Amino acid sequence: MFQNLGHLRLKAIKKFNKSADRDNFVVSEIEKLKAGSKMLDAGAGSQPFRRFCQHLEYFSQDIGEFSTDSDRGLASRSTDYVFGEIDYRGDVWQVDEEDNFFDAILCTEVFEHIPYAVEAVTEFYRLLAPGGRLILTAPGNSVRHFDPYYFVSGYSNHWFTRVLGDAGFADIRVEPVGDYYSWNKIEMYRTMRSHGVVAALMLMPALIYFGTKKPTDRSRATLTQGYHVTALKPQI
Repeated sequence: MFQNLGHLRLKAIKKFNKSADRDNFVVSEIEKLKAGSKMLDAGAGSQPFRRFCQHLEYFSQDIGEFSTDSDRGLASRSTDYVFGEIDYRGDVWQVDEEDNFFDAILCTEVFEHIPYAVEAVTEFYRLLAPGGRLILTAPGNSVRHFDPYYFVSGYSNHWFTRVLGDAGFADIRVEPVGDYYSWNKIEMYRTMRSHGVVAALMLMPALIYFGTKKPTDRSRATLTQGYHVTALKPQI
């Protein structure tokens, strides 16, 4: 019973913080890939999407060094991090593989942990075969986590279109996830969980207020929780 309750709670939180939207996006993009395609999961970590890649040749990359946050914050992990099996161990902007090797690259919630993000984009372009597909998710705004491997709080849609375009990618699509109101709702919830009953009682009206607000063009232009991105390496 308690295991089922834990599963339901996790499912509710993933819907609440929009990570369920991210998971659905990633899985739908993986399912579009042609059977037998070689896909690199860049910054694969615990490899939560590996089980959806049975029709692909799956390769993983990560530094594989993180265990627990060095500076403890409100979003720090409560347990040690466990990596999956890693094929390419090292920096994501320097992957030891030949040019044009992969048909697709997946990189989800990794860019805030990359100190050389532009170089990583250039490396992805090098590694992809002509016609290859990049599937990427990244935060538009985030609190500190996976410390000390945390370098930026987030990116904008303009960063992706500019940097991916400069690297040579085409058919770049950037979809916003969440908005200013949903971000505030999440932070109210985080504060209530971490600061006890008094904080929960005081912040409940704010949580209800932000929970009733619907996304608008203006609220998305103010802040997003992240972006879903796809791009193609042009055919020669």
